[in-house]
Amino acid sequence: ILQGKVELDNVGLSIRADYQLKNLRLIAAVRQDKLNVQESPIYGYQFALTYQIKQKHLVRLNYGKANRSAF
Repeated sequence: ILQGKVELDNVGLSIRADYQLKNLRLIAAVRQDKLNVQESPIYGYQFALTYQIKQKHLVRLNYGKANRSAF
């Protein structure tokens, strides 16, 4: 690969769902990436929960996993 041409192709697919009930909101998302240099697909996800205490106060919890590629 020294002084050679390397080509990286990526195809991604993602979906997101959002649900709200009064002051509570739930968001969930999933992503799949397929690279030409890797056989198995890579997955990532995210979940978020928000609660509106008052008009100017919001609490948010977030959990997720993202790809840490060497590229």
